[in-house]
Amino acid sequence: MSAVGGSPRQLPLIPDADVDNYTSCYLPDDSIIFTSTAPFIGVPCVRGTSHVAQLYRYWPDTGRIRRLAFDQEHTWCPTVMPDGRLLYLRWEYSDLPHYVARILFTMNPDGTNQREFYGSGSYWPNAFFHAKPMPGSPNKVVGIVGGHHGVPRMGELMIIDPSQGRFEADGVVQRIPGYGRKVEPVILDNLVDKSWPRFLHPAPLSDKYIITACQPTTMEKRKTSMSMSSAWLSLTVVMYPIVSWTFSWIWYPRVNPTPTLFSELPASPSMVDLPPSIQVASREPQNMSRKSRVRCASSWNIGAVSRVDPT
Repeated sequence: MSAVGGSPRQLPLIPDADVDNYTSCYLPDDSIIFTSTAPFIGVPCVRGTSHVAQLYRYWPDTGRIRRLAFDQEHTWCPTVMPDGRLLYLRWEYSDLPHYVARILFTMNPDGTNQREFYGSGSYWPNAFFHAKPMPGSPNKVVGIVGGHHGVPRMGELMIIDPSQGRFEADGVVQRIPGYGRKVEPVILDNLVDKSWPRFLHPAPLSDKYIITACQPTTMEKRKTSMSMSSAWLSLTVVMYPIVSWTFSWIWYPRVNPTPTLFSELPASPSMVDLPPSIQVASREPQNMSRKSRVRCASSWNIGAVSRVDPT
C-alpha cells in the first residue's frame, strides 16, 4: 500500500500454500528482503514442528527471487543499515549452547560477506530481536533483548554500540528505562519472563526518540479486563530519560536519509542463481505432507535450495 493510501496489494513472493513469507524491508533499489519458510527445514529440538525461515530477496520489476541465507536455523528480522548492508538476527545451532546462540549478523544485499555484528561467543543476550539502526549514528542500534524459551520476541528495550565492545554487555549504551544504570549480562534461558516493562518493534525516529509498543506491567497489576492485545501501548521514548505514554498502538512513517545503494560485486560461479533443472536439492520422498517433509528435512539437516526464480 502506498504511504498516501489506496488499496493494499499482495506481492507475488513464494506463493505455495504451505509456505509463509513475512518480516520484510525495502532496499534502496526498491527490491525487498523477506523471510520465508520455503526451505522446508524444521528446528531439530522440536522434531521439525517449528518451521525455519531464511532470508530471500525479491525484485518487483522482474519478479526474480533469490535465496540469501543457507543456515540450519532461522535468519530473520532484516533491516537496512545506513551503509547499505543488511542487519539481521541469525540463530546458530552448532557446537554451542543453543539457547544463547541468536547473534546479530550483517551481510551484503547479495548475500555475501556474512559476519557477526554483535554477540559472537557471548552468553548474553540470548537474542536481540527487531534491531534497527539509530538515525544519525554510524554504529548504534536499538532492539529487544529477549530469552530463548519463555515469552516470544518481546523483552527489554536496549541500545547497543559495537564500537564500544561486541562481547555480552560491553557494547550496551543503556537499557530503557534505566538511564545511568549498568546492565549486567545475566545468563538465563527464560531471560525476560519476569522483566517489566516489555517492548516490541522499536522504530527509532532519531538518536533521541524511539516509537515502540510497550506493555508496562502484568495484567494482574493493571487490574483491568482488557485483553492482552489491547494492553499494549504505543510509547514515545525520549532517550534520556523522560517517558511519554499514549493509549493506542499507532505506527508512524519515518523520514530518514535513504541508505547507501550498495554496489554489488559481479557474482562468482558459486553465487549465481541456479537453473530450474537443479533448483531443489533434497532427498525427501515425494507425495508427503508438509509436516512429514519438514520433519525429514530436520532429521537429515539438508540445505534444500527451494525455488530461486518463479519461472
